Amino acid sequence: MLRHYVRQALRVLRKQRLYAVINVLGLSVALGVTVLIALFVHDEFTFDDWHEHADRIVRVDNVDLNPDGSVDEASPSHPFQLGVRIKEEHPDIEETVRFSDADVVIRIAGVMHQEEAMFADDTFFDVFTYVPVQGAIDTALDDPASMVLTETAAKRLFGRVDIVGTPVEVRFENTYEPATVSAVVADPPSSTNLPFGVMMPFKRTPMVYPWIANRVDRWNASSFPVYALLREGADLEQARATAGRVWKTLYPDQADQGRESGWWTGEGEPGTLDLTPIRDLHLRSDLRTRFVATSDPRYSYILMGIALLTIVLACINFTLIAIGQGASRSGEIGVRKALGAGRKQIVAQFGGEAVLMAAFGLVGGLALASVFRPAAEVLSGKELDLGLLATPVLMAVLGGVALITGLAAGAYPSLVVSRNKPADALRGRFSLSGTGHLTRFLLVVQFAGSVALVVGSLAMKAQLDYLASRDKGYVGSNVLVVAMRGVDEFAVRDHMRSTLEPRPEIGAVAGISLSMNRGYSSVGWMADGVERRAYEYNVDTYVLDLLQMEVVAGRMFDALRSTDSSGVMVNEAFAEDWGWTPEEAVGQVVADYGDEPPTIIGVLRNSNLRSQHEGIEPTMFTMADNWLGYLLVRAEPGSTAQAIASTESAWQAFNPDIPFSYTFLDDDVARAYENDLRWARIVRFSAFIAILVACLGLFGLAALTVSRRTKEIGIRKVLGASVSNLAYLISRDFAVLVVVATLLAAPLAWYGLGRWLETFAYRIDLSVWMFVGAGAVVLAVAMGTVAFHALRAAISDPVKSLRYE
Repeated sequence: MLRHYVRQALRVLRKQRLYAVINVLGLSVALGVTVLIALFVHDEFTFDDWHEHADRIVRVDNVDLNPDGSVDEASPSHPFQLGVRIKEEHPDIEETVRFSDADVVIRIAGVMHQEEAMFADDTFFDVFTYVPVQGAIDTALDDPASMVLTETAAKRLFGRVDIVGTPVEVRFENTYEPATVSAVVADPPSSTNLPFGVMMPFKRTPMVYPWIANRVDRWNASSFPVYALLREGADLEQARATAGRVWKTLYPDQADQGRESGWWTGEGEPGTLDLTPIRDLHLRSDLRTRFVATSDPRYSYILMGIALLTIVLACINFTLIAIGQGASRSGEIGVRKALGAGRKQIVAQFGGEAVLMAAFGLVGGLALASVFRPAAEVLSGKELDLGLLATPVLMAVLGGVALITGLAAGAYPSLVVSRNKPADALRGRFSLSGTGHLTRFLLVVQFAGSVALVVGSLAMKAQLDYLASRDKGYVGSNVLVVAMRGVDEFAVRDHMRSTLEPRPEIGAVAGISLSMNRGYSSVGWMADGVERRAYEYNVDTYVLDLLQMEVVAGRMFDALRSTDSSGVMVNEAFAEDWGWTPEEAVGQVVADYGDEPPTIIGVLRNSNLRSQHEGIEPTMFTMADNWLGYLLVRAEPGSTAQAIASTESAWQAFNPDIPFSYTFLDDDVARAYENDLRWARIVRFSAFIAILVACLGLFGLAALTVSRRTKEIGIRKVLGASVSNLAYLISRDFAVLVVVATLLAAPLAWYGLGRWLETFAYRIDLSVWMFVGAGAVVLAVAMGTVAFHALRAAISDPVKSLRYE
């Protein structure tokens, strides 16, 4: 019996090839998109799941509390000794690992390589699971002069992996220090919050970095993430409660001191320690993190919604076409019923055809997913492993999706066509009562989804264009950013300035502590019983001119005035926070800031030096006297290539042992919106897919509509109807449905986009023209799809039309 149904289904598919292709193609696209989204979401929800002890690994977070007990801010950074002390004080913690990171230069046989290095305690491989390729990883970090590489890093630096015991030199600050490769490990999956290529012992950091040596015994300086391995069987909630008590042990007098000085008014403690499972870190966008950016689980849910939408659209296509074909298959159904076929058998036949097409769609979907995987990886910024589809769980999920899709698509048509009496079917009295309303409803659902996605695409593009073009308060175009690590930054700045500024392709050279989106320094202090906060940048006297920042009151720094080294410039937000106008702020002392509070010498116009997701915060600029992290070089317009070459030449002349590298300031700023740009691309792609799938169904439905109205078209043409009249007659119903879909999609899209725009401090206003434009786009595509059949019917010979049937 099953073989009979399969043969019959294949015979029907061969006979009605056009509609079979439309259905299978629609299902293939929908299931292909679903496969790629499933891989993306699987990656999102399985970050660091591959460690053997993943269920016991937690990150220790330092939590600042508000007086009412709510969380003010959580940070992964801790004092140098906390990793040791919490292991001693917390009975549920079996092991801890402290981390740090830095850019280093590795010299191998006289060749320099600039690398990002991670430093970790020698307990790292006891907590985290890595596969050794060469060397013994259990002792790989015991020696302070050891070094562990991943396979990729080993091949990049040495061209091979058999390098254990090979000596190298590492430049940490201003001198090279010896190191030896102690182990090579296999590359970990990309889904990790602790990526590294080069790892060295954490115990070495105080030996080579003076700033860390100065923090070894300080409990008021936090710079080092700490991860912990809980003891087997430990209860997470109980361990969290114990961590809070450990915080009080480590900071026993903080609450009392806060109440005495006035900055803490709560009844409990001003802070605590929390333990965040490593599996949760990637999807905790509310937590500050180190090493990699977190994600937002809402985006995964949106993607799953898009996958569901495309499948629904494909099912609607199938249903619409099956309903339209019902009348043409009435004779077949009548014959089968007359020969004794029951309703269950008719339902099974039509349902079987739907499941068979869904199976073809799944095969086609897997093929499309394989073909478009590279494009999807670029779109999503992730590596998508198709090999995961071979796992029993995902195979079962995909098979279940295909089966449910086929059953859902074929359920209504099979029930409708099977309920008619055989005599009526044989006489052509085939009832599809109510299906006209259903058809219109399904078309509206299809196009409403398409319109919503097009509106989203248009609004996202408009918002990101607005952020790119908005006046940020400084000019960042044509500015090179050169990191100055491991060098005498003031000597380098002076050399680069004297060498480059006379050249015609160079506009200006300056130094700054932290460039845009390359870290930040936030300071807080109590002033007259009020807690003050501000972002702080150390700058030389040339930066503000280079960035063309505007002074609204007072003056810029002057290198010839020795008193300016104890002065400070602030932005308008800082002045407003203290209750001053810009003019009133000049000459004011920043009370209680440091041992010698600085005097404000100038006020700058507000500038967005960080992400425009956030508002402009109070900011101070001090004259740099001990640290410049970055060199800024402004190229003259049209001379960027020459400026890069000149900057590299000047750098190598002064720092031959350190490779030259740079970025553009505009690119650094744009990094703050990478996530938004990625989602804008995904929504744009989703809109295209939704319209494609909807139009596939519309193409088939239009063909069936024209087929059913063939005689009517012939009669109208004989009576004098023009081609345009006939085309309008066939197309108008579809156009009305698109308009209705636009009206229904508008409020939902308005709400969703409003929530997204709320994440930006500076945003566009949604315009009615976006919705009109989206409706016009979908309408144009829909009419273009229908036009082929409409025009072909309108220009056909009316005699043939009247002889039809």
